[in-house]
Amino acid sequence: WMFKNTGVKKGDALPGLLGYEVDRIQKESLVPKEGNLDEPVKNIVELFATPLINRKNNKITSHGAIYQASSGAYVFSPGTMQWSWGLDDYGVEQGLRTSRLNSVVETMTWNFLEAAGIKRR
Repeated sequence: WMFKNTGVKKGDALPGLLGYEVDRIQKESLVPKEGNLDEPVKNIVELFATPLINRKNNKITSHGAIYQASSGAYVFSPGTMQWSWGLDDYGVEQGLRTSRLNSVVETMTWNFLEAAGIKRR
């Protein structure tokens, strides 16, 4: 449902959105730690993965992911600090960065917000 109306297919890229800080799914964090057995196993759904080389020249993968918390709330992590650049051109006119506006990013964000009950005006 996150990709509804995006036209995205496996292997497509969203250029210019990985920033100086990226996140990944840490498989070891998905299961409760010893002594915390009443904590539920996290059912994280990997939405997308991006292989890259970090500043230390290590191969890593950035993940975009979603999961449902025990409260029922959905949690979305795009895996990059620059996801917002796909939504807004702040700083482009001033020459601080180039435009990264992206209709896929906008649609995915709206899909998430609408699933949370937030409607477009």
